[in-house]
Amino acid sequence: MTLICAEMLTQLYIESDRVYFLPGEPAIEILPEGESDIFRNAGEDVYGTKMLPRIVRDRQHRGDFMPLTPPQMLPAEQEKHMADAFRQTMGISLNEALSVIRQTIDRAVPHPRGFNTLFCRKQMIIDGISKASGYPAKSVQQALDGFTITKDGMASEGRKIFRPKQEYRAFRRAFFEMPDETGPHLAWSKEMAIESYIHLGFGMAFGQFPREWASPVVRAAGGRLSNARGKWFESVVASNFDKVGIIGVASAKDQIGRGEVALRIPQDIGEIDFLGISPRDDAVIVAECKCVQGSYEPNTDRDDIKDFIAGDDAYMKKLAKKAEWVFSNIAAVCSALPSVNSAVPKSDVRQVRSIMVTYYPSPAALFWDKAPCVSLTEFMLDYQEKGAWPYTNGILSSV
Repeated sequence: MTLICAEMLTQLYIESDRVYFLPGEPAIEILPEGESDIFRNAGEDVYGTKMLPRIVRDRQHRGDFMPLTPPQMLPAEQEKHMADAFRQTMGISLNEALSVIRQTIDRAVPHPRGFNTLFCRKQMIIDGISKASGYPAKSVQQALDGFTITKDGMASEGRKIFRPKQEYRAFRRAFFEMPDETGPHLAWSKEMAIESYIHLGFGMAFGQFPREWASPVVRAAGGRLSNARGKWFESVVASNFDKVGIIGVASAKDQIGRGEVALRIPQDIGEIDFLGISPRDDAVIVAECKCVQGSYEPNTDRDDIKDFIAGDDAYMKKLAKKAEWVFSNIAAVCSALPSVNSAVPKSDVRQVRSIMVTYYPSPAALFWDKAPCVSLTEFMLDYQEKGAWPYTNGILSSV
């Protein structure tokens, strides 16, 4: 019953947080005493009917259009960007720090007469890996600390179940520091540790580093890694657009085109992630590309919604501003594009279609109807099913 209550408490927090920002009529039904569950969601399940099918569809087909994992989430690519910064900060490279964690997860085995859960003296792990690898003991400890949950760390944050965005939680960390008369021990579940290890690597592609590893040079290198992730996704979007006949250029920063037809992009408009022409749709296509992180709980969904639609700098509002500028200069844009990409057809279209393209489906689409906000996978599936531009919003036309 203790475990059931803990699980229900977590579920209640998640449902409460979700209905706080999703549209619809929420309702919680408290079940009769004696039931194994304490409550059930009896209201309109907006997430289940409008978001979950999108997530499932995207997951089932994402591999048809792009790698299932962006290269910046893989250790080899991360090492290229982060190795020197980690050596300056920790005395070992990023891959070496990760190998400390992975060796600890994989090589430790339970005592034959003990519990199945791993329970190892921390200093013994540090000394053993340091001796075998040649890494400084201090570096090994720092690597382990970045994957460890401690009582002091949790206390310093005032750990609350309804505050998921905290450092010391069982998400990107899986070693639990436990007291023992012989010195601090680390305890962990192997399967859970492997899952947390994967989340740790994914998070670093988005600039999320353990507090024990972070430094100014690591954060700066993480920023470069994040920029590389964004540019990679823009190129993937452009490649897939090309497959359905939308030809253009990615990352139009200061100007569009070259030579006499070059068109300067005003500073207040900023970089346009993709700009192209679709002869089939008789339109200029303006796309913003966001390689957003997948969401695991409502709290991060709320962050997404804020970034996409709240405030003057919201992504969707910036997209609308860029589309309006392109529409105001549509003839010049059509003349300039072929000068930078000879495959772009010469055109005199009088329509602009704008779109926000994300890596994972974003809940922001539930709150913004002025332009489509879909994952790249959703767009490709929708376009292929219709055989043309599949959305009626986000269109500016003089026709």
